[in-house]
Amino acid sequence: QSPAASFRNRLPNPRASLRNHDLEKRSIGSIIKLSGYRDELHTSALDVSVQAQILNLMRRLQKELGLTYLFISHDLSVVRHMSDMIAVMYLGRIVEMAPVEALFSQPLHPYSQLLLNTIPDIHAPKRDRCVDNGEPPSPLKPPAGCAFHPRCALATEACRETVPPLRPISDGHQAACLLAG
Repeated sequence: QSPAASFRNRLPNPRASLRNHDLEKRSIGSIIKLSGYRDELHTSALDVSVQAQILNLMRRLQKELGLTYLFISHDLSVVRHMSDMIAVMYLGRIVEMAPVEALFSQPLHPYSQLLLNTIPDIHAPKRDRCVDNGEPPSPLKPPAGCAFHPRCALATEACRETVPPLRPISDGHQAACLLAG
């Protein structure tokens, strides 16, 4: 049986009174199960409850089928829910990579700290505030040295001259910051 026929047979009865988001969830689950199918899934435009259901479905299928996702998002609460490991990027370079709870509890790169400080959470432990000193530079003409140094209150002369490599700081936690660790 062809993949298209298999997909068609897995769809619910069209006469059944399903709401659109129920059909979307079932269709997404069926598509993921088809071997070799990969695509983008944009969840930001969905209703919050539908988004949560779809993300929970993806997480369940990930565990049941042993799937791996490359999940790219600006929504840090969704990233935290969906991820085991997180890579934070700034101007196209990975500046920090860590297991999800390590990154959220102890971010090492000043840009990661800045991102996490933007999340409103009254239950989160108070972190030292990373001050944002301006606008991001142009990705077409990044500054010399660490690309984040113009916005970083902790930047030193070495930060202005040296591109920091992504290096291990602690178990599974890497950062591209000369001051980390």
